[in-house]
Amino acid sequence: MKYTDILTAMVLLGDALAMELPAKVRAETCLMRAHYAKGIKEWETVREQIATDNPPKSGDERTDEENDALNELLTAKADEEAALERRHYSAEAFVELCGACPHDVVRRRGRKPEEDVLIPAAAWLDAVTATLMEEA
Repeated sequence: MKYTDILTAMVLLGDALAMELPAKVRAETCLMRAHYAKGIKEWETVREQIATDNPPKSGDERTDEENDALNELLTAKADEEAALERRHYSAEAFVELCGACPHDVVRRRGRKPEEDVLIPAAAWLDAVTATLMEEA
């Protein structure tokens, strides 16, 4: 499981928790978030180490070129395997999640209401299927 998968899983699980979910789905969602939070903590540690290992050449501020180089390192690292096993929704919980999902759009909450993003429900469910379901 890559760090990018962990980050994606946490976003999707957060979206799900914003919905009115049956108890089984809410429980599985909370348990998966607790599991993936370990991967987020690991990612934060890795990210901080990369930033520490690549300080600005002069002063406290990185140049645009230094920021670009740091972002390239972070992007490459995010695509590496993390020391965390993948967790999935059960088939029963997924069916209930599909039933609880709005038919038109899923609202991804931003920090402020004007930062909310509306995602087509079908695209959101595709992402959940790809990220949080076991392959058949």
